[in-house]
Amino acid sequence: EMRADQAVFLNLCSILCFIPTAFCSSGSRPLLKVESESVDELKKRLSVNEAVFCLNNYEKVNLSVRVAYDSCYRCSDRLLVSASGETTVCTIGLFTDHEFTLSLQGNGQTNNLKDSCSSNCFSKHLTGPGTLNITVLANGSCEVLAREGPWPYMPLIGLLGILLPFSLLWSIGKYVMTKCNPLRWCPPFDNEALVKADLGFHKSDRVDDIDTQVESRSIVNIRDEDRQTLLPSLVRPQIRRRLRSLDTLRGLSLTIMIFVNYGGGGYWFFNHSTWNGLTVADLVFPWFVFILGTSAAISLNSLDNRGTSRWRILLKVLRRFIILFGLGLLLNQTNELSTYRVPGVLQRLAVSYLGVSLMHLLFAPKRDRNTDKVFAPVREMVNHWIEWIIALLLVLVWLLFTFLLHDPECPRGYLDPGGVLVDRGRHANCTGGAAGYIDKLIFTSQHIYSTPTCKELYLTGSYDPEGALGSLTSIFLAFLGMHAGRILLTHTDDKPRLIRWLVCGIFWGAVGTALCEGKQNGGLIPINKNLWSLSFVTVMAGTAYILLAVLYYIIDAKKLWLGAPFVYPGMNSILVYAGSETLAGWFPFSWHAQQSYLNLLAEDFTGVALWVIIAYYLYTIDFFVKI
Repeated sequence: EMRADQAVFLNLCSILCFIPTAFCSSGSRPLLKVESESVDELKKRLSVNEAVFCLNNYEKVNLSVRVAYDSCYRCSDRLLVSASGETTVCTIGLFTDHEFTLSLQGNGQTNNLKDSCSSNCFSKHLTGPGTLNITVLANGSCEVLAREGPWPYMPLIGLLGILLPFSLLWSIGKYVMTKCNPLRWCPPFDNEALVKADLGFHKSDRVDDIDTQVESRSIVNIRDEDRQTLLPSLVRPQIRRRLRSLDTLRGLSLTIMIFVNYGGGGYWFFNHSTWNGLTVADLVFPWFVFILGTSAAISLNSLDNRGTSRWRILLKVLRRFIILFGLGLLLNQTNELSTYRVPGVLQRLAVSYLGVSLMHLLFAPKRDRNTDKVFAPVREMVNHWIEWIIALLLVLVWLLFTFLLHDPECPRGYLDPGGVLVDRGRHANCTGGAAGYIDKLIFTSQHIYSTPTCKELYLTGSYDPEGALGSLTSIFLAFLGMHAGRILLTHTDDKPRLIRWLVCGIFWGAVGTALCEGKQNGGLIPINKNLWSLSFVTVMAGTAYILLAVLYYIIDAKKLWLGAPFVYPGMNSILVYAGSETLAGWFPFSWHAQQSYLNLLAEDFTGVALWVIIAYYLYTIDFFVKI
């Protein structure tokens, strides 16, 4: 039998336990039915620029959340997730490298969540991988809970904090090495080893500021009256000094290109622009095309000086074109012929090289003219006036096709990405306008690039950024690079070279800015890498002129820097690029790890660093691939 004091004690315990239980249960929420994968499962598939989005719907009506991205120009919003009454639904599909606005819809009414459920918890181009939860309570109120990932730029800052001091110490060490020969405790550093010929001369070749080779027959007994006539034919330029700044610019472009192709550490600015605009990734390929033209001017001029016939030069040009184009086809790396992509990076380089080389072979004079006339200061342009007219005609043809070609499904002059979100899908199949239309006619949609940069945000179909129409402006860009090379060949002093490069850079940059009206979207001709628009090509030419001038001043004129480490991949560019494309995805150039900025940056930087090391090793053993 229970005693009275025990009963009182038990009743008191029951009351004390009931009070917190009743207090807590009065504010509790009922459990919701989960109609999707769990957050933990979704996080396993999350990339660094995505967030898991969950909609917790405590109302008894169906709700949906739609998202509109600010960088999606003239786009309508899209469905992100929908949830029936008293359910929870989670999904992956919220891109955190774009600013976005969310809207809640239910029972035919729309409540804008921009203020009450602020989307500004994710800053532009930051965050991720993270989670965003929106809870709609039974009384209609809304709660937002956002959990962002770690600050994404810390790994990049840490990497720069390591590389910059190391580069400084390396440069100081190299400088000391060049000054320590009298002490006889370290070997001399061969500065001229970096300046070999463009197609792979050995380090044993003698390279001076002016290198000549005298034929074996003696010229001692030549009569004085014949010396002026015969001497120029006996003494011919054999090896020209390699332009270190050009190799460095080529290597810099190639290094960034490989880093971008490997993923760019997941950072938005190391990925190509969605449509209009520029990122770091958009700069390197046009710089490479520009450098191609500069190198072509030097090599073709060298062949002319050797007395090589134009027919033999043409055969060399065609051989190089075929090898480049064929190598590009091989690097597409697929055995599915029904979807085999025909255009590509090396294919575009091959076409650009062929275009500028044919213009040179057909119309360039074999010797420098107008040296003593009023046009002498600009004879690098006057001597090639026919080529300038042809290059400008190519631009005119691009403009006529772009703005006047009739596409039955698209308006004339269409320059937008199309897709189902722009203009409510009225021009869904008009991606790229005339450029996309021509590629589909020539290659068909099955043989062009299936995942363009605009596909994810604009929901478009296939489009190829290295298509046929863009080859016209690409040839024009290579021609401007050839003009930069002719400035180098025509003027022997540093000052006139630098002045002309800087003037050309400012001029073409101003032309491109005027064409796009200084705006990312809505200008006359927007800057667009996918289209290789005229404004894009001229702006890229302007930056290439200026960058070449800066590097030339630092490396070749003042010799403040040898161009390392970028000069090494620049001297073996075809091998390094082809190797990086072939071995992409293979260890140690790539590996699979948890998605984070630190892991991605470590993986992509390691891949690039290995190719720089390989290029340096190939340089030390005198191994250079030429085509």
